Amino acid sequence: MDYPEAPSLREVGEVREWIASRLGDEIWRAQDSFQHGLYLVVKSLSRSPQTPAGMAILNHASNDALDLIGECLRGEGRPAARAARALFEHDVNLASILAEPSLDARYLEHELVAAEILGKRAPGLSRLKGKRMRMKRAEYREFSRRAKQYLPALVEKYGSSYRRTWSSTNLRDRASRLGVDGYEGYQWLSGVLHGSSGGLIGTLRSSPPHLPKIHRLGPSLELASLAYLEGLESFRRTVERLPAVRPGTDISVLLRAVDDLLAAWPMLDGALAAADEKMWPGHTGQHFESVLALYPRGHRWYVVDHESGAMGLALAPEGESDFVASVRGNLAEQIAHYDPASFEGRPLSLNVTELMHLEPRPDALWFAAESVLVPRRLQPDRPHIGALKGVEPIFYDPPSPAQVGPEE
Repeated sequence: MDYPEAPSLREVGEVREWIASRLGDEIWRAQDSFQHGLYLVVKSLSRSPQTPAGMAILNHASNDALDLIGECLRGEGRPAARAARALFEHDVNLASILAEPSLDARYLEHELVAAEILGKRAPGLSRLKGKRMRMKRAEYREFSRRAKQYLPALVEKYGSSYRRTWSSTNLRDRASRLGVDGYEGYQWLSGVLHGSSGGLIGTLRSSPPHLPKIHRLGPSLELASLAYLEGLESFRRTVERLPAVRPGTDISVLLRAVDDLLAAWPMLDGALAAADEKMWPGHTGQHFESVLALYPRGHRWYVVDHESGAMGLALAPEGESDFVASVRGNLAEQIAHYDPASFEGRPLSLNVTELMHLEPRPDALWFAAESVLVPRRLQPDRPHIGALKGVEPIFYDPPSPAQVGPEE
């Protein structure tokens, strides 16, 4: 049995500020030094690099490293994990080209594969009009023209697998042959990219183990901490290789900044872990209200999560028949005068949370609460509850505009 948990965007913003307030000055100074050191290295390497492909790979790695750091300091674990995974691949690619300079052209020429795909797919062209459409169409046609002119010869030269990947050897074998550490980190980070169950670190929890799982919408703070470490360790190895791309390149400022960022990881990990605990609910179901919905020819039990504006079918309580009979007997006059047609077919819904705690059905699908509960702006006269203590009418109150609803 799973429950969705939806922190609001306002709360997510507050968490980011909370994390930032608990990070020491050293990590911000290291981030500034990193950007400065990266600029110096890129500036140096861009002038007549010994291996042009090495400069192209540094372009990838530099931007992914910048993304990684920024995302981790904001607690954005999922995009950070994708950047960290890519940084390992960039490092292996650079090591491959430096070990075998003949691969330089093979790496760079692979851009024609992307050109062929973009030319055929022409993404977004059908959604454009006028001048912008004509410009994009010309761009895609140029992609196709170049690919058609040059790619067949490259595929004949390198083999049919060239359309799939630039290297003739898979990443794991290359990393092993070149002695590049970190492939296991690349493997588990791939779970995020490929959408496997192992990639749900930080957004899925069953704790304590006997409680149902909670699927949380929002940032994965736990993943941000791990991705920071994996990604920066990969990038550090890349930085150490850069003098081979252009001899004489001074990497000292950048390397020191990376080391400072790695040294600050325990601080970041602690701040993210503390913030993470603030975002998980104390226990599953604590925000649910128990509802009895009376229809002209029957009834249903629901649980409602007002925070996200969602509800789902609930398991019937013990003594269901006697309780429903008592409600219908005591509210017979009010039920008789309640016309569902006046409220777009919605039933008369009663909040019975004070009397019972309902649990969602194992097969319950979550849906918008306003489809069952009468919006407060349309609320009828409150039924007189008589002797039924603990039974109140319940209405739909829209969640804050900043809140995010749960997904099925």
